[in-house]
Amino acid sequence: MLISTKTPLRISFVGGGTDLPKYYKKYGGEVIASTINKYIYFFLNKNNKRNILLKYSKTENVIKKNDIKHKIAKAILQRYNQSGLEIVSISDIPARTGLGSSSAYTVGFLKLMELLNKKKKSKYDLFKISSKIEIKNFGERVGKQDHYISIYGGFRHIKFLRSGQIVSKKIEMKKNFSSKLEKHMCLIFTGVKRKPNFKFYNKILKKNDQNQYLIKKIINAIKAENIIDFGKVINETWELKKSNLKKISNLILKTEKILKTFDIYGLKLLGSGGGGYFLVVGSVDILKKLEKKFKEKYIKIKFELSGSKQIKF
Repeated sequence: MLISTKTPLRISFVGGGTDLPKYYKKYGGEVIASTINKYIYFFLNKNNKRNILLKYSKTENVIKKNDIKHKIAKAILQRYNQSGLEIVSISDIPARTGLGSSSAYTVGFLKLMELLNKKKKSKYDLFKISSKIEIKNFGERVGKQDHYISIYGGFRHIKFLRSGQIVSKKIEMKKNFSSKLEKHMCLIFTGVKRKPNFKFYNKILKKNDQNQYLIKKIINAIKAENIIDFGKVINETWELKKSNLKKISNLILKTEKILKTFDIYGLKLLGSGGGGYFLVVGSVDILKKLEKKFKEKYIKIKFELSGSKQIKF
């Protein structure tokens, strides 16, 4: 029996940090984010043995679930009365690079086990369970936008109300503008795998006014189909983030300095600021120059409209 899932990673354009429960329960939070065509894949084979074999960046072979070292895998597998499993996970992008890979891993693994057990939970139930698993393992330092968008997919405006309710809608774009925006965006790897900068999240946007201002600006840029203004808003979010960071890696600053020698529209470091990828917005000609300059550190992306799903063979 072979079961497989495919779960997209994401880019958060505006509002990162406001999806933390500690923040939105006080001020309310809003994010603009999109899933992209980079994924985490799971493959599960069921056999008649008693062990559980996990293959990710490491390999674990255990009899007792309590002996599993991977916190998320352990928490998910303990929910099910299953053994005799071989589970392999593969990612298009390395972990700890600011693209929500931890949450995508949680969502994809949970969906995999639901399929194995022939259960049909709603998307919202999967969201509640997956976010609860990660928050339980890592505390209130984990936001909820990543789980939500990994499950639902698309280019979204997501509001986290103080009551705990979530209001989400897809941002509608004309197909030609969506394709055009994709052509004007890329990712550039800084060379640094990040450690989450939770001190930053504790400081950022003490009031929601500034975040709402940026949300409105980026929505207006999308409505006006203005890629230059879109890039400028992205840059504003990075300058705000940077002003709240006590320490930034020299490699990150070096990469930023090089990027700014090109005539780009804007950039931002994805994730919590400790490393990973810069999102860069610029003209098609400039992006071609960046590809030539950064080579394997340069990644083209497209928007993914779907969330986590089963791969059928």
